[in-house]
This record gives sequence, C-alpha cells and structure tokens, in this order.
Amino acid sequence: MSCPVCNTWNTTGQACVQVRCLACNAEQCHSRGLGRGTCSICYRGMLPGWSGNNNPDQPGRYSSSVRTDVRCQYKGCDEMAVYTSLPGPKDKACKFHGDAIVARRHNRRVR
Repeated sequence: MSCPVCNTWNTTGQACVQVRCLACNAEQCHSRGLGRGTCSICYRGMLPGWSGNNNPDQPGRYSSSVRTDVRCQYKGCDEMAVYTSLPGPKDKACKFHGDAIVARRHNRRVR
C-alpha cells in the first residue's frame, strides 16, 4: 500500500499528512521532505514537523507546529527563519532575507 498523493509506502494506504512549506507555501506530503526537513519543491524552505526545524503539537498534527526559536541569522534581524540550507555561512534566514538570497542566485529582483 502507498500514499495516493506521493506514492510513499505506508501501512494504511491513506494519504500522508499534508504540510505547507514555510518559504514557498507549496502544499506537499510530510514524508516527501528532503534532508533535514527541506521542501521538495523549492529545496530551501522549512517544512513543519521535522526535527531541527519544527515539532508537532500532537501526533499527526504539523500545520500549527512552527518553532519560534529558529531565528534568522542575519545581524539585527529577529524574525523567525523559514529558509534553511541557504548557500553561505548564514544558512537559516527569514522570508525577507531568504527571498533576496534566492533571487540573487537566480538574477531576479525581489518585488
């Protein structure tokens, strides 16, 4: 049996818990997260419910479980980090700083 959405094997044959990436807001199966809970769509955003990023409030409930102690590593910024695995020494960043880094890597302007 497997999840009908992502085809990941599970014992129930039901859909996995759905989560939204904190950076790109893409909805995906919780089990599809890449290494250390990064988004499988944008490759840089954090997924709720992964250890090191966010922890569940209750078993199987990840949508509201955002850790607030993971902070942006940019000087003077105290926002919650939504990006992880960014290139450079500051690998965790808030939405504003992370969007700027991703846009710079793709030579696009942030709006």
